[in-house]
Amino acid sequence: MRSVALDLGGHEISFCEVAGGAVVTRRTVRSLDSLQDILGPLSSPARVAIEACREAWAVHDKLRDWGHDVVVVDTTRARQLGIGQHSRKNDRLDAEALARAVERAGIPLAHVLSPHQRAIRHQLAVRRALVETWAQVVTTVRGILRACGHKLATCTTEGFVTVLSAAALPAAMHG
Repeated sequence: MRSVALDLGGHEISFCEVAGGAVVTRRTVRSLDSLQDILGPLSSPARVAIEACREAWAVHDKLRDWGHDVVVVDTTRARQLGIGQHSRKNDRLDAEALARAVERAGIPLAHVLSPHQRAIRHQLAVRRALVETWAQVVTTVRGILRACGHKLATCTTEGFVTVLSAAALPAAMHG
């Protein structure tokens, strides 16, 4: 089975394949679809390593659909493989170090979440962001009112709109 690694960057993906300890193919592309000729469904099967990151789940699923064995690397132990141990960030060298680790079968694996678990995580992330945003809005409005010499009654964030609506504020403060 081929030994391949992808370093998933924000704007580019670095591809590296090794065989017998030597780099066979290297490529830098803007999207996973640009690698269809060497990783697509018609290519020979590969063990493909990717570091755990935001887009890792989508890349994992697509590569699995294309018929590859995909391993997600635990980023907390990636430095053991030589990833990120350069004088500056170098996705090309990181992909090579990862591909060599695939060939040696020395990959520290990350837990791969099921699609259901991922959906729950996404929902929780949105909820957390909404709660934090609402709390910040409440704090900001209270601060502005205090700066103008007005105080609101103590309340929970859930009761804030009710307390704000009931407050005796000048007309200029409504708007």
